[in-house]
Amino acid sequence: MIEPLDADTSWRRIWGLNPNVFFLGMVSLLTDVSSEMIFTLVPLFLRNVLGAPFTAVGLIGGLSESTDAVFRIFSGRLSDRIGKRKLLAVLGYVISTVAKPFMYVAGSWGVVLGVRFGDRVGKGIRTSSRDALIADSTPAGKMGMGFGLHRAMDTFGAVLGLAIAALSGVDKAAHETAIAIGASQFQAITIVIREARFAIYSALIMGFGRAISEVGLALMVGGNIRGYTRVMTTAISLETSKGDIVLSIALGIILISLALIINFALNRLQQR
Repeated sequence: MIEPLDADTSWRRIWGLNPNVFFLGMVSLLTDVSSEMIFTLVPLFLRNVLGAPFTAVGLIGGLSESTDAVFRIFSGRLSDRIGKRKLLAVLGYVISTVAKPFMYVAGSWGVVLGVRFGDRVGKGIRTSSRDALIADSTPAGKMGMGFGLHRAMDTFGAVLGLAIAALSGVDKAAHETAIAIGASQFQAITIVIREARFAIYSALIMGFGRAISEVGLALMVGGNIRGYTRVMTTAISLETSKGDIVLSIALGIILISLALIINFALNRLQQR
């Protein structure tokens, strides 16, 4: 049986939504900041510090993502069966949070594999239950808004984590040299940001692509409710269900073309 949600929550809504949506978004934001700060640098850490072979790098990446996908299926079914969505979501976040600090003591690629495996197990357990909890906590007319807010906060956390990782990767000598030649603290920080600008551009591009894909998928979950959540992806889904395959393909081609044009423009901007 699914946990009943308190219907009388109007006095404590946040931005017109159930508090579950906002606080799940905040947790996702902070979790993604830590994840991107740590795991973005894992391939470099494996190769340059631990001297792991390329096969180990590929094994860790492939096994971690596969683990996430498999656990999402089972956690989703378990969530529907026992109805404890919040419990499973919290459990998933706890597992990921407990696993990450062990990267500090990783002395071999096997330890890194274990940390990544634990983190992805946590992600797989929480994702299905979390999304179901958001759906349960959001009225039908605001489904797109609820998922959109959560995905926006989630994506912002990922971009922020990548930006922090990029800044931390800048050689400390750049800041020290700037101070030594008489630059102010503000000027020295500006120099560090300029050194990391390409990585920051990449983080912004990644965030843009992730926002388009994830929010679009969330809106598809929301459906074409009174036209409020009607976007190109939902229109493709609607026309396909109506049997108008030609129009669906045409809309898909337009969507792909727009994505290519935007990504090309952003890549050109990054190369300047």
